[in-house]
Amino acid sequence: MGLNLVLLKKQYLEFLRKTRNDPRIAEHLFIDVHITKEAQQKWYAQCYSKDETYLIFIAIDGSLLVGYGQITHIDSINRSCELGFCIVPEFHGNGYGKILVDHLVEYAFEELEMHRVYLEVFAINVRAQDIYEKCRFKREGVLRDKILKNDRFRDVLIMSIIKRDEQ
Repeated sequence: MGLNLVLLKKQYLEFLRKTRNDPRIAEHLFIDVHITKEAQQKWYAQCYSKDETYLIFIAIDGSLLVGYGQITHIDSINRSCELGFCIVPEFHGNGYGKILVDHLVEYAFEELEMHRVYLEVFAINVRAQDIYEKCRFKREGVLRDKILKNDRFRDVLIMSIIKRDEQ
């Protein structure tokens, strides 16, 4: 398995949009918005391409687009950033999640020189939590009823990894 990460380019926008709109993925996202092609193009031109604190990587194995990862809220003063990822459902169970998270953490620590990488994940998303724990993330706490999703409030876990945890 040769997973490569490629920074988001226009050619991958439709893959990103379709992935985020997939109901099997959308149930784990904090937003409840169906993304149109026009909205995606506008976001890319006006926001993403100008925001240095937000990186999206497309995860590619050979010619297969298997998912994406993101590093956001990049804070160079406090050397902290947020991480998230998504694997296309057809590729679940193949180990891509752990490899993708490991690559993102390595990028954050080595390339961005971060000290702390954190994330937020729904408390009910046990599959993602298992991957994060395998990648040495530690649970920091619970934000009770943080997100209103499908007319129901959901708890969100905060997890993090500190660079010294890697050594």
